[in-house]
Amino acid sequence: MNALYPGSPDGTQTDRALALVSTQIVAPAGVVVDLHSGDLDEDLRPYSYWTRTGNAAQDEASHRLVLAFGLDHIILRDIDAASPASIRSLGGYALAQGKTVIVAEAGRSGTTAPSDVNALVTGCLNVLGSLKMIARVVTPVAKPVWVTTGSRVQADAPGMFFATAARDTVVKEGAVIGYTTDYVGRRTGDVRAPVTGLVTFIRGVPSMWQGATLANVSPMLPAPPPYRKPAA
Repeated sequence: MNALYPGSPDGTQTDRALALVSTQIVAPAGVVVDLHSGDLDEDLRPYSYWTRTGNAAQDEASHRLVLAFGLDHIILRDIDAASPASIRSLGGYALAQGKTVIVAEAGRSGTTAPSDVNALVTGCLNVLGSLKMIARVVTPVAKPVWVTTGSRVQADAPGMFFATAARDTVVKEGAVIGYTTDYVGRRTGDVRAPVTGLVTFIRGVPSMWQGATLANVSPMLPAPPPYRKPAA
């Protein structure tokens, strides 16, 4: 669903649901907080996104709220809000409509760990406090860890994957972060980090198919660089 915005009132069930979200939630909103909680196959460290469009006022408003939200790891992503490829997600579509948007993710492998649930609940309350919608003292993150969107490692073939590196660890380019086997346990290869950086995501279940994401390694940044419009 998160790749089909803004949907269509005359399309499939998914299209119609997205059209309702687009017209009844996004359209009247000034601020959109897009929460994600980690799919069954995702073992990820909690983080939020600061997605920039090049619109200085819009980007600064999102910057203030992502710091207020409270997650100390922030993925920096630049998009072209005029490009159809950038606005198929809820966050991208809302940004293209001129909204202030933050995206946050906490949760992994289909579990509901209290620390992950509380991170998202607390973050939403912090946003409300920052916007003066509730009485709440908010202390923005003072020293966030800025990371890039990173490089994904995908499976070459179906089989099984077993992680040897944990999420939230820093690895060197070329380091072994897991290995693969066929369906009867015969080892088929090592999985290596494509770049030096932080393991923001590593596959949390063994099953994989060709093209399945096995890991994401994100280089860390000393500070956010200026906005750079993505190439078409």
